Parts: sequence; structure tokens; C-alpha cells
Amino acid sequence: MTIAELPNFNLGVDDAAQSAIDFLRLDQHVKVTDWIANHLIPPIYRVTLGRTIPVRNVRSQGNNQLTAEINLDGYNITTEVLQANCTIDINSFIRLIPSSEDSHQGQTISQLFSGGSTCVVEAINWNSGTINLAVRQTNSPNHYQLRGRFHRTQEDVYPFATIDESPSDFVAGRVDQKLQNTQENHIFQWLAPQNPQIPEQITISNDDHNKYGQLIRTLQIPKKETQDDRYQLDDNQVKAIINGLNTRVQLLQGPPGTGKTETTAIATFLRILARRTNGDIVLITAHTHTAVDNLLLRLDSLLPILQQHALNLNLNVPSIQLSRVDSRNNEAFVNTQITTFGSKPCVTQVNQMRSNSVLIIAGTTSAILKMVNELNTRQKFLRDYPQGFVTTTLIVDEASMMVFPHFLALATLVENDGEIMLAGDHRQLAPIITHDWDNEDRPPVLLYQPYVSAYQAIQNLKENSDVEIPNESILRSALNYTFRLPPIIRELIARLYRKDNIELQGKEKDRDIENNEITGAWERLLQGSGGLYLIIHNERESKRSNQIEVDIIKKILEAGGELPDSSTAILTPHRAQRSLLKTELANYYEHSVDVIDTVEKVQGGERDNVIVSATASNPSAIGKNVEFILSLNRSNVAFSRVKKRLIVVCSKTLLDYIPAEIENYEEAILWKSLRSVCSEFIFEDMFQNAKIEVYAPKQDLENKRQ
Repeated sequence: MTIAELPNFNLGVDDAAQSAIDFLRLDQHVKVTDWIANHLIPPIYRVTLGRTIPVRNVRSQGNNQLTAEINLDGYNITTEVLQANCTIDINSFIRLIPSSEDSHQGQTISQLFSGGSTCVVEAINWNSGTINLAVRQTNSPNHYQLRGRFHRTQEDVYPFATIDESPSDFVAGRVDQKLQNTQENHIFQWLAPQNPQIPEQITISNDDHNKYGQLIRTLQIPKKETQDDRYQLDDNQVKAIINGLNTRVQLLQGPPGTGKTETTAIATFLRILARRTNGDIVLITAHTHTAVDNLLLRLDSLLPILQQHALNLNLNVPSIQLSRVDSRNNEAFVNTQITTFGSKPCVTQVNQMRSNSVLIIAGTTSAILKMVNELNTRQKFLRDYPQGFVTTTLIVDEASMMVFPHFLALATLVENDGEIMLAGDHRQLAPIITHDWDNEDRPPVLLYQPYVSAYQAIQNLKENSDVEIPNESILRSALNYTFRLPPIIRELIARLYRKDNIELQGKEKDRDIENNEITGAWERLLQGSGGLYLIIHNERESKRSNQIEVDIIKKILEAGGELPDSSTAILTPHRAQRSLLKTELANYYEHSVDVIDTVEKVQGGERDNVIVSATASNPSAIGKNVEFILSLNRSNVAFSRVKKRLIVVCSKTLLDYIPAEIENYEEAILWKSLRSVCSEFIFEDMFQNAKIEVYAPKQDLENKRQ
């Protein structure tokens, strides 16, 4: 090292692609390092966390197919408790690691790496205690995948082993490779933070603008519940769809219940109507399979209505073919017009589907990149695409959950004159990352911020660029009418969206209050006409599980009467509390209560009733985990999944906690608002020497009295 040369040192990271690769590799390095540290701990201490399943008699059936038996001997845990707490399920990627028969003996570095295999769970039967696995790993390990053993012949593999969450990341490797291979792509100039060069979109003619406006404004959409009833898009949905035609990159912010998926589906159709011809390929993608499927299925249900309405207005409608690559749930597409296909091989199917149609291909980041790699090696495809696969239109749903490098890799597929639409809500859950990137001082990280979501990255370009970016290059659109949220819940979270200059609108308060007489204090919570309830207790010793809150929720359900199946979700921030809830509410789980989980599992979902168990009551535990427990985005998702009523159960210490840091105080805005909104005392009770107090919004209570 030459001291005099240090002022001239740099990391060699000077564009968005290099910064994204740097981020992916370091974040994976931290992830694997943490995984190693956690898995050197003896299995007996890992099993209770729900991330490890001890097994025995692991046998290869040949062709990399494995079977194993769940082994709880010496682990002091029952099958029921492990199942309730376990994060490993069918389709989970796991690491199979040889172990000792002694549950107190830790595994070695050699066992974690060369001795193990990365697999996917194909079946798990908790009653019989059997698990089926399939080896899924590459012959040549890379930055993102652990090396491991293959099992091609029938043989006994391990007498004892553990099944653990896998640190391998199959998607990041494909993203890294794509970014390395497209260093000269125009998208890196488009999205350069210092001088973004996004070309302005060529605006459609006034005549076309009027035609498309009439199409969208007069569109009659059947309601899901009753096909006879129809509704129209609200003004903000119409505005977002029409204005999106005249921009190169559109951000669509959709707060909870505002019809973001439906708006995105109709916008996709209109973009095809305005600019696409047979042979063009449109990509639909998202961070999760569920989000991809939801958008594609909504487009499938709307497409016949949209096409017929366009024909009635004498518009030229191209043929549109819907398809899904590498679906995990082909059954979801039965009785639809959606064609499913695998990424390998796929050239014949893709060529056939696009031959006489505009082809829409929907898939996750991984599926699309696998498909592109396959097509770019096939001469039958390259005859029409000599420069490789490109798309005219990229639609990204739940863009606030997709980390920026994944989006960047997908964006390299967009033609020079193509267009991009990102739908999401940065006020909900952000991408999951391992390293503390907010406090990272690497210069490329400060400049390019590769750790933020795709949505946040484009919003930063629009808002923070030194040069004003015209709407023809980047346009931010926002929906503001929530069709789902009860008025009192809308009022609760509306203060969050005012930060984005969005004033949430919605249905008026229902004055037709039920006349059924409800006897009993607890009975009114789930048997009444809905609304918001805050239940406060004075227990203050709990950290990651809370028996008092479990008892309270059990009492609520017992007094709830006959609840419809799949009508209730119970959310908690901690896995230990989730396990306790699943164990003690077994009579309700998978019937009236079909979700007992953390917030991450329900983004995009909705239920009539949502019960939130805040869990932590110990002041020290709250202080140490305040950023997690009081997270504004997590709270927003938890509170906004509701269709009829929200019941929040928490400790007085949590509500009274005042964060020392100003940013943490601002994060707690929804919890502070919850306390101020629920100002009317209803009743009190006692559980295990803990005092319970129940509150509701004053106006809500007055409505019930009318």
C-alpha cells in the first residue's frame, strides 16, 4: 500500500450496473456470514426458532430425489409445536446438512458447505413425518450459491441431518450475470442518478387521446360478487391510465384498496392498443409469484370486456395472447385464456404465441431471465431478434418490494423506444436486505443507492435530479379512492399518505347500523357492524411471545359467533408469537381464521377481520427493537388489510413508548394516531392479573348508539 496514492483510490464502481453488482455481492456475503454463525450453534437451539427441521434416514431415490424422516428424539419439542413454528414448507429452498445423532453437537464448516446439498421441498407430511426433497444447485458454485453434493444413484445418504433455510440466492446470480453482460445498455444512461437521460415519450394524437379517454371513461366492469352489477373507474384511475400513454416511465402509487392491480391491468391493455402490433412482446413481472399471478389473472378476466368495448367504439384491437412462464401453480390458470410454459425449452412456444398476436409474458425476475437466456441461445429466435430478446413494454407490479438491481436487469430488456410502468406503494413493505445499507458510507452506495426498491429509485430520479425531468420522461401518478377500507381505517392511515400529497377518499360511513341486539361486552367486537377497536393490557414482561395477548384473542374469537371461513387474519411481528397463536388457536386455524402470520405474508391480501397482536411489552425489548416493532411501513400493511374491522391488541408500555431518535418517533405515527383515534372507553376485564381495557373511536361508538 502506497500512502501517497490513497487519495486517488476508488472502488472502480462508476455506473448503475457496477453499483448494483457491488451491492448484490456484498449483501450476499453478509447473508452467508450470518448464516454460518447461526448454524454453528447446535441444532437443539435452532429448532425452536422454526428454521430447522431435524431428520434421519436420509436416502437418495436416484436422479437427485431424496426422502427423509422427521426426527424429534432428544429435541424436547412436539411435532405440533414445530409445525406451528416452522418457516419451511413446500417449495421452500433449503440446505440439507449432515449432523450428529446428538442434538447438542454443532455442525462443522465442512458439513455446512461441502457435506450438504441445496434442495427444494417437494412434499412434507407432518402426520407421517416424511419429507421429499429435490436437489437444486449448479455444478459450478458462484457468489450466490453454496457448493454441494448431488445424489444421482439410489443410496443411503445420511443417518442424521438437518433441513435449514438456505442462504443461496438463485435470482441474484442471474441478475448479476445479466448486468455484467449488458454494460453498454442504454438503460444505464436512462437511470444515471447524476444526469438521467430518459428520452421523452412521443405523445399520441389528440384524436387518439379522445378515443382512448372515451374507452376508459365509459368502460363498465362487472363486480366480482355479482356479474349483473357494474361499476366504472374513478377519475384518478382514468387519469393515470390515459396520462401514462404519454410518458416513457410511469410510477403508479396505489395506496391500500385503491384498485392498483386493476388499474395496472387496464393500463397494460391500453398501451397495447395505442402502440403495439402483432409480434411485439410485453413483459409483466413482480417480486413474488402471487403478485404476478394476481395481475395476470385480473387482466385475463378484463380482457374480453376491454376488447369488446374497444370494438364497439370502432377501435382497431390487435390479438393479445396471455402467457405465464415457470408458474408454481398451473391450476390457477385452468379455465382461463392464459398459456403456461417452462423457460427451458421455450423457443417454439414463444415463436408460435407471438406469430399472430401481441404476446404478454408474465413471470418473476428469475423466470424471465431464465427464459431470456434460453431464447438468446436459439437460432430460431435470433432470426427475428438478432440482437437478442427485447421487449416493447415492461410492467412491474409491487415495484416497492423489488430491489433495484433486479429491476435494472429486467429494464435492460426494454427497447430504445420502449416504455416502463412501475406500480407499487413505497409506504408499504420494502425489499428485504441483509446489510445495513442505510448507514453504509461506500461512495457508490451513497450515489446510486442500489439497495432501495425499484419504485423508490425511480421516484428519487424524479424528485432529486439536478435537472427537472419532464413528465414525458417520468410521470408519477397516484390513486386516492380506496374501495375497500372502512372509513375509520381510512382516516387512520390517511395521515401517512398526506406525506405524498395524497388525500385518501372512500365510501361514506354506513349509517345503517345493525339492529340485532348483541349481549355481552366481548361479543360486540366481532359480531357488531365493524370498525376499529384498541385493546390495551398492562402486562410488561413479554419480548417475542405474549400469553396474555393470545388469551385475549382467544376470548375475542370465542365471543365472535359463527364467523365465515377464511374471514379473519391474525398478524404479529414475531415468529414465536405466531407459533403460540397457531398452537392455542388450532380449533379456529384454517377455518374462520386462515392466516396467522407475520405482516410480510399478507401484503396484497385482505380479510373481513384483522387482529393484530403487537406482542412486545417489556420496555427494554421495545427499546432494542423499536425500528422493527413500530415500523411505519409494517404498521401500514397490518392495519390496511381489513375490509370490515380492525382489532389491535397491545401493551400500555408499547403505546406509551417514546422513541429517543426523531426518525423512530416519526415511524411510530400510526401507533400514536391509533391511541388518539380510539378515545372512547368501552369496557374492562382481567386476564391472569392483567388489566384489560377496550377502546373504540368516539364517533364510531356514537354511530352504534343511533
